[in-house]
Amino acid sequence: MQQPTDFQLIVTLDGLRVSVVDSFEFGPESVTLLRSGEYRIDVQPVLSTSSGEVGFDVWREDIPHSQAVLQEQAEAQATLSKKSRGLDDIKRSLDLWQQLEDSFSIARTHLKIGDNRLAVGDPSVARDSYEKALELCIALFDNRCIAEAANNSGLTSEQIGDFPVALERLERAAEGWKRESNLLFEGRTLSNLGLLFRRTGDFRQAISFYGRARQVLQKVDAVSYARVLNNLGLCYTSLTEYDRAASYINLALTIYRVHRSEE
Repeated sequence: MQQPTDFQLIVTLDGLRVSVVDSFEFGPESVTLLRSGEYRIDVQPVLSTSSGEVGFDVWREDIPHSQAVLQEQAEAQATLSKKSRGLDDIKRSLDLWQQLEDSFSIARTHLKIGDNRLAVGDPSVARDSYEKALELCIALFDNRCIAEAANNSGLTSEQIGDFPVALERLERAAEGWKRESNLLFEGRTLSNLGLLFRRTGDFRQAISFYGRARQVLQKVDAVSYARVLNNLGLCYTSLTEYDRAASYINLALTIYRVHRSEE
C-alpha cells in the first residue's frame, strides 16, 4: 500500500485480530499474509488529528513462501522499532530489510537510526545515517524520501558546524517539499535555513528565510508560525532594532497563549 499519510494496517483473520503493521511514517506499507482464511485489513491514520478522506493505492503480489516468512518478520520488527525507537530494535529491523534487499525500507530504517542518534545527542553519527538514507533515496528517485533525508542531514550538519553541507542539504529539502506540495515541512525547512544563517551571524539572510517560512507556516501550523515570529524578533534584537523585535516577539507570545495545547 502506498500511504500518503502515516497509516497503520490492522489485520484480522477469521474474525480475530492477528497483527497491526505500522513500519514507517511515509512511503509503501506492506502486510504479508501467510495463512489461509478470511482476512480483513483496516487502514487507520496513526495520528488522531488526521481528518477528512485520504486516498491511497493498494496492490497485491504473490511471493515465494521463504521470502514471505522473512517479509512478515521484517514488518513486525519494523513496527516494533517504530514504537520503541530503540537502537537495538532498529538495527534488527535493518538487518531483516537488508536480507530482503529492500532499498526503500533500508533507507527509511537509516532515517530511524539517525533520529535515534540525534535524540541521544550524537549529531555526527546521526548525520552519517541520514547521509546513507539520502544516497539510497536519490538512487530510488523518491522525492519525499530525498526531502526527509536532506532536511535531517542539513540539521545535523548545522549542529556539528558543517555549514556549507547544511546549506546545500536544507536548500535541496526545501525544494523537495515544495515539489511535494507539503507546506508544513517546506515551512519548517525554511525555518531551519533561517536558524542556520542566524547561527553564522548573517541576520539579514536569516530574516529572509524566516520571512518565507512565516508566509508558508501561517497557513498550516500556528505554533510553528509563532516560533518563526519569535526567531524574527531575536534576529532584530541582534541588529539592535528593538521596537521591531518587540512587535514580533509580542505577536508570537499572543499566538503561543492561544495555541499552547498544540505544542
